[in-house]
Amino acid sequence: MVAADALIVPCSSDGSSARAIDNVGSLLYGILAGADYGAANFSGRAKQFSIKLPDVHSVVLNRSTQYNKKASKAFGAMFDEIKHRVENLKEAAPEHFAKDGPYFEDVPDSHSVAIVCSHHGIPLYALRPGRYTVHDTEPQVNSEPLNRYKTAVAAFIKSI
Repeated sequence: MVAADALIVPCSSDGSSARAIDNVGSLLYGILAGADYGAANFSGRAKQFSIKLPDVHSVVLNRSTQYNKKASKAFGAMFDEIKHRVENLKEAAPEHFAKDGPYFEDVPDSHSVAIVCSHHGIPLYALRPGRYTVHDTEPQVNSEPLNRYKTAVAAFIKSI
């Protein structure tokens, strides 16, 4: 954290990710949301040593099921809650956010793409549709989810 100027906060569409936003506020920035972490409070230690805290640049809304190029209702509802908590954090500490940020990026579920990339060490840009061996199975990487994921990742990279 002390080496970073900006943060990218990854979130999944679940209650744990929504609570994690509150924990970023509590643990990193010292904005207590019901719990005092005492000596574990990074903000307090950073102030003690005059260390600048990083700004929240982006919140990646990760692995959503999408219809018509946007998150499904269930995923969208949880992402709305995450956005609401981020906005509450920004309201409490606007100095800890990137100018005009945070940026929200909805990244669709990568299906077999991420597993094949990591298992074979293939960078996303080099992965092609087809069958790949992963342990004792041969998952299929289909072109539509692969292209959708590549497009979303490229859009996110452009934002940073």
